[in-house]
Amino acid sequence: MASKGRQICKSDYKQKMPQEFTSGFSTGFRLDESKFNIPAANNLYGAIIDTDILKFVSELFYQGWSVRKSSYQSFEVEHKWIQADLKLQEKEIIISGCIDPDKYPTLIEIFQRYGSLASLELYNEDFQLVRSYQSK
Repeated sequence: MASKGRQICKSDYKQKMPQEFTSGFSTGFRLDESKFNIPAANNLYGAIIDTDILKFVSELFYQGWSVRKSSYQSFEVEHKWIQADLKLQEKEIIISGCIDPDKYPTLIEIFQRYGSLASLELYNEDFQLVRSYQSK
């Protein structure tokens, strides 16, 4: 079993996946608006392509994120610096939520570590695109 603080690697998936989630939040980090610059409106949008949603949210859960199943194929995920909805639509996981803009690079690292084909967009308070990411 992984020790606290250790990143889960792909070889750990066989032992830990998939995790079952309920409509109540799991234990894990929750949004902390007192320490992070969380906007009042959504500022993060994107998609993950050809990824199993249950395996993806399980990966987040094993890294300390809070996860809640919001419908049959949708989840809400939280960390201290992000709150997002993940919804499966055909072969894409659609992402929308709010994130501390300073933590946007951290989210990119998570997507890169998981190896997902993804695109993410970050908007400012005037709803103007300020950063975007497209995996290769």
